[in-house]
Amino acid sequence: MDKETEDILRSLIHYKSESDGENLRQELYDRIKSGKADISVLVMPFNNSLYWYQTALVLERFCFDDVRFIVKDLFRWLEDINFPGAREVMYFLASFDKGKLIKDLEEVMEDILEKNDDCWAYGVVCYLSRAGCNREDFRTPELYDKIMKLADCD
Repeated sequence: MDKETEDILRSLIHYKSESDGENLRQELYDRIKSGKADISVLVMPFNNSLYWYQTALVLERFCFDDVRFIVKDLFRWLEDINFPGAREVMYFLASFDKGKLIKDLEEVMEDILEKNDDCWAYGVVCYLSRAGCNREDFRTPELYDKIMKLADCD
């Protein structure tokens, strides 16, 4: 990550007014759209949750083509639906055609099952509900069944 992008990100939790925050979010969006920064800087930056809500608000400005290479990383936000920005990211992901996300989602679901992570499974179930996904949408419907069971939603 370049210094200017890092400075903008760090400023996102110290701004003095909402208009300052909006200006910083727009500046970060513009840097990414212009190619001066990679969109991956928005994925849970600095491994510090203080930044996550603000970067989720920046993510909402992008279209599917902008984020298609980080979709699996975005699903990490749902490891705990209470993470800052998790709901915003869930709504953001649910705004896309679910058919475009199924391949990545199935890979994430396999990872969840391998880790036996019921909290993450619950976050994905929240996404499934929001996106209107059901068993028939999956290439491997058994994954849907297993996630629902792990999340205790079967």
